Amino acid sequence: MVKWNGKKGMRIGINLQFLLPGVVGGTEIYALSLLKTIARIDHKNEYVIFLNRESAHIKLGDNPNFSPVVCNIRAIFRPVRYLWEQTILSIQAKLYHLDILHSLGYVSPLHLPCKSIVTVHDLNFHNLAQYLSPIKRSTLRYFVTRSVQNADHIITVSKFSKSQI
Repeated sequence: MVKWNGKKGMRIGINLQFLLPGVVGGTEIYALSLLKTIARIDHKNEYVIFLNRESAHIKLGDNPNFSPVVCNIRAIFRPVRYLWEQTILSIQAKLYHLDILHSLGYVSPLHLPCKSIVTVHDLNFHNLAQYLSPIKRSTLRYFVTRSVQNADHIITVSKFSKSQI
């Protein structure tokens, strides 16, 4: 169980279940840069970082406000990861008393006991549909669309993606 340091601030979950170090490219750079910046500028809020087995070794620094939680899933098995995010991660959000969960990789739990933020980097499942299997395309369309619809806030990295979302 993650310890709460008792500071007056928010308890923020960071969903890194998607992270495959060295594989996911720009989304990995985005996620690690965001964590590095948060560690430097925010000493008030508590961050519970949900990692998968592949990303369990990433360096989060010595920030006492960061509490890693390594979940027993492998992101490489996307259907299992989606199932985990939609069931177990929702339960973990309640168990860890999160005020908000930020999912940095397109998909967030659809039912949460807290506020949610989702980062959607692009809609490549739509723009480059011909390169994806019909099942992968449909799955991404379903989860990304519903994640966006259910989110309290959406972050995207470009005006083009914003217009598509």
